[in-house]
Amino acid sequence: MSVKQNAREAKRDFSQVVYNDDLRADMRALLALAIREDSENVGDLTTLALVPDGVSAEAAVVARARGVMAGLVFAQELVKTIDERLNWEGKIKDGAAVEKDDVIGIVSGPVFSMLTAERLLLNLV
Repeated sequence: MSVKQNAREAKRDFSQVVYNDDLRADMRALLALAIREDSENVGDLTTLALVPDGVSAEAAVVARARGVMAGLVFAQELVKTIDERLNWEGKIKDGAAVEKDDVIGIVSGPVFSMLTAERLLLNLV
């Protein structure tokens, strides 16, 4: 049997990683680096220029393509790291199959903070 055939016949295991304290600490360190690189601690500059203070909103995060979801634990941690007032409501679980345009989750809260988190959220989840 070829390697390709073995790969096709192998059972796929998309089980969730158990997030212990060490892994959470590593995740928080990665998020801190990503936030610093992305926003230079000032947030989204276009949002600063165009969105009035105090505006809140809600937005759906949708799958761009068919696949298997991974990294959702980053979503909750990211939005809370950016702004405690942001809320992440997951609609599916890690390991779940998704189709293009499936809603993965809803983020709500201050628009400035949402847009600051947007690119990182889309890249990490």
